[in-house]
Amino acid sequence: MIDELYTYLKEFFKATRLKEEKAIINKNTTRRRERVHPADIAAQIFKDVSEKDPDLLRQYDPHFLDKSQPFDTYDLPADGEAKPYSDMLVTQAIKFTKGAKKQVALIATITGSQAQLITLLANTGTRSLVRVPHNEADCIRTLEEYREFVDHRDERMKELIQDRTSDEDTQEKILAGLISLMNH
Repeated sequence: MIDELYTYLKEFFKATRLKEEKAIINKNTTRRRERVHPADIAAQIFKDVSEKDPDLLRQYDPHFLDKSQPFDTYDLPADGEAKPYSDMLVTQAIKFTKGAKKQVALIATITGSQAQLITLLANTGTRSLVRVPHNEADCIRTLEEYREFVDHRDERMKELIQDRTSDEDTQEKILAGLISLMNH
């Protein structure tokens, strides 16, 4: 019985040692392998989308703005989060803020639908000079069409990102990279 015990222990320790050696080799291989950066994944997704589903890369101007109709032009600041704003002095506007309280800009609009459309455009990456329909009905129609497009596009991009990684922090970085690529 002692001989059998010694034989079992010898085989057990040998198997354990082989597992440890295999784990060390796998660990070293993983370390040597290059890490894929979120920007690289974003570029890969952008390339795939541009080849297989280019409709997702449509831009507000020229795909949604009808330039044959009258429009108003607004100059949006380069940074800041956009929110519709109104008070006793300004009936329709967009307030751009950075951080909790720092106001970057306040842009008055002619109509409330223009304020909503500009807010959507700014928060989806469109900055600098932006044209929006002057006519309220045209602006509402454009806002609805563009909002529907953005919702569909963002949902599809999230699916493509989730197919590549399950880490939520990495997903957010990839999405930011994709938005940057789509707006240039």
